[in-house]
Formats: sequence, structure tokens, C-alpha cells
Amino acid sequence: MSEFTEAADIVHAKALETMAEAMKIIQAETQLICPVKTGTLRRSYQSDARDVDGVICGAVGSNVEYAVWADLKQPHLTRAVEENTQKVQEMFTNALKDGGR
Repeated sequence: MSEFTEAADIVHAKALETMAEAMKIIQAETQLICPVKTGTLRRSYQSDARDVDGVICGAVGSNVEYAVWADLKQPHLTRAVEENTQKVQEMFTNALKDGGR
């Protein structure tokens, strides 16, 4: 394995780890500010980060059918993303300094 390939693998792994951390932060914030009637929606939020054909993807969401409508009426997932965008960007900047080491 070349030095470049090894360095690229280290950066990729660090980026994936950082994406997972970032999605957990957005999930926690979403759950914190989520409107609560029964608690089902709040408990349903999950986060995930994965490599999809070399592309790092992250997601926070719910399998509750009314989640999108609840967010449209009283934004909580949308708000959590907006309020944490800069923090997530800083997390990636810091994580990837010095080649992810």
C-alpha cells in the first residue's frame, strides 16, 4: 500500500467517525427540542453515518409517519440542523487537520 493510499484511508476513516459524531449531536438536539405529546416521536429519532460507494453520508430521521408534518408545523429537526451546521463544519475542520491523525 502506498503512503498516499494509507493517508487517504486514514482521512476517510476519520471523516466517517466525525460524521457519526455529528449526526449524534443533531439527533440529540432534535430530541431535546422535539414537540412532545406522547414521546413517540422524540424516541423515534435515530442517526446513522456510513460509507456508500466511497461517499460518506450521514442522516438523522424518524420512522414515525407524522414526523415530517410535525417538523413542518414546529421545526425541530430542521432547527437542529440549522443551529448545528457551523459546529459540524468546525468538527470536520478540526478532525481533518494534519491528515486526520
